[in-house]
Amino acid sequence: NSTIKIVSKIADYNKTNQETKFYDNVNLKYLDHDAKSENLDLLFIKNIILMYNNLVYINEDMKLLADKFLFNLETKDAKFFMNDASEKVKVIKY
Repeated sequence: NSTIKIVSKIADYNKTNQETKFYDNVNLKYLDHDAKSENLDLLFIKNIILMYNNLVYINEDMKLLADKFLFNLETKDAKFFMNDASEKVKVIKY
């Protein structure tokens, strides 16, 4: 039950369903995970965080470049994707 910190220049909050869309220099920090992108959607109804556009993920072991990052808030599972299935996620090990 660690805290997830999300920072951006702009955020649109939906009072009805509490879903939030973050834009412009988004940064997500969770434990030793640090992810940056241009967009992040916090979707409480689906219990997911979706980051996309210029995604860079960094932890103590690697740097990862992908198009999309999907994080399940219940299971804590994380998945990285490319928009084009023929492209691969880029991983740089430290």
